Amino acid sequence: MEISTRFQHPLELGVVTATCPSTHWLVIGTDAGTLSLWDLRFGLLLLSWRARGPITSIQIHPSRGFGRWIMVSSKRKQEGPIVEVYDIEDGKLVEAYEVRATRPTSKDAPLPTAPQPPMSKREYLEELLREQDSLGASEEDSLNATPSVISLVVGSSFASLVHRDDDGGGLLMPVPEGKMAKANPGWMITAGEDRVVRYWDLVKASEGFVICGSPKEKDVQFRWV
Repeated sequence: MEISTRFQHPLELGVVTATCPSTHWLVIGTDAGTLSLWDLRFGLLLLSWRARGPITSIQIHPSRGFGRWIMVSSKRKQEGPIVEVYDIEDGKLVEAYEVRATRPTSKDAPLPTAPQPPMSKREYLEELLREQDSLGASEEDSLNATPSVISLVVGSSFASLVHRDDDGGGLLMPVPEGKMAKANPGWMITAGEDRVVRYWDLVKASEGFVICGSPKEKDVQFRWV
């Protein structure tokens, strides 16, 4: 029970809120929306860049990127993706997943692909002050805020969703009839502030579905754009 290794994460990058470890590297997410790549072999901070908001969860992409792509959820401060996928080698955005009430058009602003530099100490302190001032916002503003994903899990097959109970059977989650046979490798499940749990097929988008949520979510469509 002794500390074997200690990494000093720069304070100006924010308070650590999520981690994603691998064999030789570690990605850290913070409340300042910063993602940082550490080399565990030499204890070096290799790269830092910014996502769209405070980080809530990080997972390695289960089916693409050869172990170098990470799936990141963050608290949304404006309209935009609920989950972003980054290549940790250069910090570039390679994929984005979002929930929309309308179909995207050509007028929609393209997602940034170049890594955004982390905030300076001054910018971080200013951001903290703005958030403190916003705590007094009305309940109506809170209800109208864009919902964020608080947690996400990923996998490469339905086998990881199966558990055995005392009777020797049972499923961790209900799967609509026909989905099990047609499932493609690579899935993501998200849950967040809108109280909707969604299953995303990372290979064939149309196989996605809402596991549980409000009645209006029953007829939603999952598609690539």
